[in-house]
Amino acid sequence: MKVRVLGCSGGIGKGLRTTSYLIDDEILLDAGTGVGELTLEEMLSIRHVVVTHAHLDHVCGLALMLASIYDDMPPPITLYAPPPVLMVLKISLYNWQLWPDFSELPEEFSPLLQLQALEEGAVTVIAEDYEFEPVMLGHTVESYAYIIKKEQSNFCFFGDTGPTEKVWQRLNQLTDINHLIVETSYPNDDHILARQSGHYTAALLAEDLKQLKHDPIVHIHHIKPGCEETVIEQCHEAMANRNLNIIERDQVLDFN
Repeated sequence: MKVRVLGCSGGIGKGLRTTSYLIDDEILLDAGTGVGELTLEEMLSIRHVVVTHAHLDHVCGLALMLASIYDDMPPPITLYAPPPVLMVLKISLYNWQLWPDFSELPEEFSPLLQLQALEEGAVTVIAEDYEFEPVMLGHTVESYAYIIKKEQSNFCFFGDTGPTEKVWQRLNQLTDINHLIVETSYPNDDHILARQSGHYTAALLAEDLKQLKHDPIVHIHHIKPGCEETVIEQCHEAMANRNLNIIERDQVLDFN
């Protein structure tokens, strides 16, 4: 699998895009402002979108993308997430007030957007040969990690989270998962804010990683704007024994 980084920041600013990744040019994984890096032609080729949670920095790009490609009416796009996430999006975003409900347009029985629920702990096959397994995390809203596999390729993608347990327990059952994409939002000095808002600091992530029994490559993303230099330095200090990669926009991650 090749994963194109469209957006990996924890906020916006010049040159910064929020969380959005494109798997093999066909599956959108989270849909923040990074979706704006795609051409209209690339948007029209996307049939599957998987989201980790319903916060705007992870879903606003899909809402805008649907409006941008509506006139060209591609075949239906399927939005995948566990039921609590889909419910929030339906009630709070696609509600005809904040944004049109594309699950009812152009008509209810043939909409542009189809919703499909994912069951935590169960594997769902998407786009014929990609396996997605959601695992709940510890955030201020329902947020999930996805264990993603295609043939011999795999990785685990974390939605927003602070200290958590279930995902590490599950990963300890799957010692062949060699790549983690996980957030580190705040500097260590902001550990109170990080805990209150359900995010990691370098120190909090390093402590949680002690639960893991094997040693995958840890790809860091979702750093808050203006904190990048500090957080990156603290990650290298706190996880000096780990194989770290600091994700950058436009990077292509090769998990083959």
